[in-house]
Amino acid sequence: MVYVGVILALCAACTHAAWALSSAPLAALRTSSVVFASSVVAFTLLTPVILVFYGSDLFPVTAHQATWYLGSIVINLAYLLAMQTTYKLGAAAYVYPLARGSSPIFVVCLSLVFLGLTLSVLGFVGLMLILAGVWIASWSALSHTPSDVRPSTMSAPVAALVAGLLIASCSIWDQHAIGSAGIEPLVLIWVDNAGRVLVMSPLLRSAGVRADLGRAWRMHRRSLLIVCATMDIPYIFYLYALSVAPAVLVSPIRELSVILVVLFSRWHQAMAKIFYSQIVSVFLFIAGAILMSFQFV
Repeated sequence: MVYVGVILALCAACTHAAWALSSAPLAALRTSSVVFASSVVAFTLLTPVILVFYGSDLFPVTAHQATWYLGSIVINLAYLLAMQTTYKLGAAAYVYPLARGSSPIFVVCLSLVFLGLTLSVLGFVGLMLILAGVWIASWSALSHTPSDVRPSTMSAPVAALVAGLLIASCSIWDQHAIGSAGIEPLVLIWVDNAGRVLVMSPLLRSAGVRADLGRAWRMHRRSLLIVCATMDIPYIFYLYALSVAPAVLVSPIRELSVILVVLFSRWHQAMAKIFYSQIVSVFLFIAGAILMSFQFV
């Protein structure tokens, strides 16, 4: 089942990279606008599926399950808000790889401290190779970011690391929600979206958010619908991966999306701009994933 988790994590990485690239036309929008619109669309699309396949099992909700539901809503929303703050402090090309690339480190640290994880030598070497691959790709992209869009203070990288910690916390929390509370991954995502819609509904009072969504609907209607309808697909793959494999394994694999986004962005701009360091990062990543899988076979 571990290899099933690896395959699902790879699907999560590929679909997340595709989603990130397809959302490029919406880069000028507020992050909160996209998150709110995506949550509304996802909740609407998932509701009939949940009612048909899980309707009889939704109620009653135990106090134990309610705790995990609430924690998941809070942590996921905190992560989204942290990323929004991070984007305001620095260019996305600078902070996104740092946030995503640091999350596997925090997953391992949290697992070591709170879950009693022990890494074998192969597992440790594999993790280091994966992280080296992600960070090489990230910093390669950063080194080609114009100096005028790089932050002049440490606020942006600190915020990115906080976002990375929250990403890791989501992984650990949601894995235990699925495992110890017996919550179905699709139901957990459905409740997360419902919580975000309720919490973020006051945003509709903002003229800026309404203007954002109106402009996107007029100019990028197709992209907006695709991005909103598919935003949760990577996390669906990821939650099912967490249901059959440990977070410390599937979390680094999911961050292949960072490398894929960098590579495909470079390929789209010009093949000559694909740097050797980024090719090396892919080989490091593949080697690390193979070694990591040996720990959990």
